Amino acid sequence: MAYFHIPLPEYRQAFNDDKNIRFGERLENECPPELNSGMFLAMREMRDVMATFVGHDHVNNYIVNYSDIALVFGCFSGWRTTYISQMNGVRVVELKEDKREFDTWIHLLDGTIKDKVSYPNEFVNP
Repeated sequence: MAYFHIPLPEYRQAFNDDKNIRFGERLENECPPELNSGMFLAMREMRDVMATFVGHDHVNNYIVNYSDIALVFGCFSGWRTTYISQMNGVRVVELKEDKREFDTWIHLLDGTIKDKVSYPNEFVNP
């Protein structure tokens, strides 16, 4: 797993491709760098990263499978900012021991649990 702040350009590509299974919300366009560094391609070639987690675009909280890597946004967790209309929360990640799998969900400040999914099990096209 890899955690960093700004989404890779592949986040936008993955979400825009309707054949990719996705869960969660995209309430603003992603803001990746203009230059594609090749980081995603390197992770795909190495086959040792099953998911990347980012923040940056505060009101996105989706997860999408792209080339066998889960691309995941966290959840708005700030306070009293431009995004005041969004409920604070966190993205929880529960790893499966000795497996290339995890469960993840959004836990909101009011206790609500939403968008609980299992990766990769729920990302298989029928």
